[in-house]
Amino acid sequence: MNKPLPTQQRLHELFYLVGGRLIRKADGNNQHTKRGNVAGFKIANRPRFQVAVDGKTYQLHRVIYVWQFGVDPGEMDVDHIDDDPSNNNIWNLQTLTPLANKEKRGNCVTYRASSGRFLVNVDVQGKATYLGSYATEAEALEVVREARAKR
Repeated sequence: MNKPLPTQQRLHELFYLVGGRLIRKADGNNQHTKRGNVAGFKIANRPRFQVAVDGKTYQLHRVIYVWQFGVDPGEMDVDHIDDDPSNNNIWNLQTLTPLANKEKRGNCVTYRASSGRFLVNVDVQGKATYLGSYATEAEALEVVREARAKR
């Protein structure tokens, strides 16, 4: 269940949106939240970013979606059309049902907490094929992209 996102009005008070990046309009409480800085921070070992708004953290691409469209996507997934989770340009974001997003991704990459690695399995002619484990989700997604391009 996704937590409710800040309103578009609140986001417009805090940030500008430039090239898929949120830029702070005013200084915050610490050295990382200065006026003009790009907002957001990277999640360890993952290509995704989060952003803090009023003391709560949110997935950056979901916040950018609200900033632009003014609608909280709720239980819908905000998907990166080009499958590049670092590309938060508004033209690259779309809402999908969780099932449609899972089908789009082919459920190819899974995270194994016990090893801290990302496993890649792709469907080849109806059969799951293991393509290895990777230290980062970005590496795993690149392997998936390459495998899909060869089909």
